[in-house]
Amino acid sequence: MCACVVLIASASGLGASLARATHTGNTGIAPIARIASERINPNRADASRLTLLPGIGPVLAERIVAERLAGGPYADPGDLARVRGIGPKTVERISGHLVFASNELRATDDPAHGPTDD
Repeated sequence: MCACVVLIASASGLGASLARATHTGNTGIAPIARIASERINPNRADASRLTLLPGIGPVLAERIVAERLAGGPYADPGDLARVRGIGPKTVERISGHLVFASNELRATDDPAHGPTDD
């Protein structure tokens, strides 16, 4: 037998907000759940992957990629503070979801441009 729980809320209350957030994908739950067991390398990830980090939306993700291309790879989570809109609180929130390889990409090997054959 299946035990089911039904939540009924008024259209002007929590139910409407939850339905709207679920419809647009803005619950904030799914992205965090997807990266719970994996970490993201900000020196390799594209903008869409960076949006899986808590508190990082499409605009910040694009800024992270742009700063990486302009200023070189990030050595540690604190380096992400180079990005406009990312401060100490954001760095603290996402640092546990990041990984930095010891042998980072050369600027010419950036995934946005493809690897070089030299």
